[in-house]
Amino acid sequence: MTASNVWIAYHDPNLTCGLTGQGACPTGVPITFGNGTSFYDFSCATHTFSWQFDDGTMATGWTADHTYTTVGPHTVNLTISNPSQTITLSQVVNTQACIPPFGARIGISAPFIPGQYRMQVIPMSGTNLTYTWYAGTTVIGGGSQFMTVSPAVTTTYFCRLSNTCGTYDTDPVTITIAAGGCPVMQPNVTVFPAFHGPVSGCTQISGYCYPNEDIAFDARAFGYDFNCATHAFTWNFGDSTMASGASVTHRYTAPVQTFTVSLTISNPQQTVVATTPLMVNGEGFPPTPTPPVPMPPPPACGQVRLSPANANAEVGVPFRLTLIPSGGTPPYAIFPIGGALPRGLDFLVDTISGTPAAAGVYSVSDHVVDSRGCGTVTSLTITVAGREVPCPLMVPYLNVAVGFHGQTSGCTELGETACRAGETIDFTPATFGYSFECQPHTFAWNLGDGQLAGGKNVSRAYAQNGTYTVTLTITNAEQTVQMTKTIAVGTRHRASHR
Repeated sequence: MTASNVWIAYHDPNLTCGLTGQGACPTGVPITFGNGTSFYDFSCATHTFSWQFDDGTMATGWTADHTYTTVGPHTVNLTISNPSQTITLSQVVNTQACIPPFGARIGISAPFIPGQYRMQVIPMSGTNLTYTWYAGTTVIGGGSQFMTVSPAVTTTYFCRLSNTCGTYDTDPVTITIAAGGCPVMQPNVTVFPAFHGPVSGCTQISGYCYPNEDIAFDARAFGYDFNCATHAFTWNFGDSTMASGASVTHRYTAPVQTFTVSLTISNPQQTVVATTPLMVNGEGFPPTPTPPVPMPPPPACGQVRLSPANANAEVGVPFRLTLIPSGGTPPYAIFPIGGALPRGLDFLVDTISGTPAAAGVYSVSDHVVDSRGCGTVTSLTITVAGREVPCPLMVPYLNVAVGFHGQTSGCTELGETACRAGETIDFTPATFGYSFECQPHTFAWNLGDGQLAGGKNVSRAYAQNGTYTVTLTITNAEQTVQMTKTIAVGTRHRASHR
């Protein structure tokens, strides 16, 4: 062990000092101390750790939390021992009574309720902050990092952060509302085309439609209300036929083909075009049967009831709703065909379950079909009470990092074994106390050899020996972070991040 391959690392809860910041740490809040390493592995032997915080207090362990009550520089000493060596490291920690706010920005979430927007201010630094929200020059609220607004016209907002040692105004953000009271339509986001094949069960989400079946098409909205103004709907089915109206039906005669369905939506202020692919596959589809001899009327079509009957949920509380089919002729199949579930809930076979992460009122539709192909559409409303739980702050290398594993060599981000040329290496984001389930995240990979990829988990086989720097960019509604990891292929070289 030397001072070049082991060192003291530290940070405060707001990440304004130490590992991720250059300023002084605040007094009165816990500072987390740990040890950083580069090309040294503590698993080589048993190690002990003894901390002295320069104010008469001590601690043991690989990590330790300590709160300073006085202002000034403090020299922290860490003594690390193993059976063959003892080393003492020193680190000066500066503390100050107050850190002024700085570098805050506002994030805006898409509305879960039509016309309603949720804003959050994210400060880069500052202690014991107070928040005051403004619409133009008018104060509209305070006391929280969050603000929900329902503007009737285009409005500019900002937030003022303050404490006893400073004030900081965020850059303004503008929520644009089209004239006439309708928010701006976003094609394939807040307005989109939906379809369902009553025989094949195909939808805009999955499945093939059959030729010559009457496919139902509907104009759908998420976070947008078509009742805000008069809207016109024009459909282009991709086979040289068109129709008008919010809900229409259409038949395709081609046995195997993919069509692009376009829906043009217009109101007095805006016109948008939303599209969706539709695949027709008639392979194995039975020919039109000979008209049967008249028979007694069949039993009623399949339908669904809910258990429990009231679909009320609460943010952060596990929820389960069972869809119970009845009527018609079993067996049954249940398909989700429209709307959007609250974040954190999933549809699986005949249940909607999970832990909701966002409050609001959500409308979804499902289609239950019996063995005769006869079915009904059921609409249900899920009301989620409580406040939306925001994601914690992502901190590269602290609670999110790049992880990888070689399928043949067993190489990992720890760098104990070199990867091999030609083997498949699986890449994934590693987390430490952070969950990607708090809200949707996107992942963009640069694999260091000119190859780009998207998705949470990706794989790559490098053709030649060498070192490659892999870059991962993670984005959610409030934050974008980027981190890198250098891996060795064919050459033993400790993996590192920067």
